[in-house]
Amino acid sequence: MKDYYYILGINKDASLDEVKNAYRKLSKKFHPDTNDGDAFFAERFKDIQEAYECLINESRRKSFDFRFSNQFTNTNQSVSNFSPEIDLFESNKPEVNLGEEITFNWRTINADIVVLEPLGPVKPIGEATYRIKNAVVRDMRFKLVAENSNIQRKCEKEIIVRNLTYAKIYNDAYDDIMRQKNEQKETRSESIFRNNNQQKYTDNNTDSSGFLSGSIKVFILFIIAINAIIFIAQGFSK
Repeated sequence: MKDYYYILGINKDASLDEVKNAYRKLSKKFHPDTNDGDAFFAERFKDIQEAYECLINESRRKSFDFRFSNQFTNTNQSVSNFSPEIDLFESNKPEVNLGEEITFNWRTINADIVVLEPLGPVKPIGEATYRIKNAVVRDMRFKLVAENSNIQRKCEKEIIVRNLTYAKIYNDAYDDIMRQKNEQKETRSESIFRNNNQQKYTDNNTDSSGFLSGSIKVFILFIIAINAIIFIAQGFSK
């Protein structure tokens, strides 16, 4: 028998407003239209709908409380002294891409409350398929928690699934950054090379100009000296 209070995440003495608020929140989260028609979410949505329709009706709620209380007492007497165990918890894939599906199988012993995070409450023995929608998490963690509420003990196991889409996005981004850095280095090297060549050209021109300027000065002084000698010689000849 399903625990409608547990499905909605509320206490047994919850008010009608609390029942309505819990239903609105969970129905929005697990609605098939917002989860690409995923079978697991569709099944959870049905449970949420069923729980709400029962607990919102006063007479149906009283009947449920009576039947569930008796069933709960009779059922749990057989496991009250045993610790919960997770006999099996596995996935069909160790790594996935965005949009792919991964299937989990589990089997618990002596547990009346079982939760598969992040999917939510599940049966003690079962299977669930989950579609990958997150591309920004490298390692996705799925945890199975089994609890025996009679003795308030729980155990858990975790499966880590590698997100290949994240790895591809990270590697592509890293390659782009390195390519940009290399392009910047090449641009700086070319700029330095051009500047060095320009400086050499300027230095050579400066040296050439200095040499020509000195030669001209010497030539002018030579002409002046020759003219002075001729003028002196003419003076003596007179």
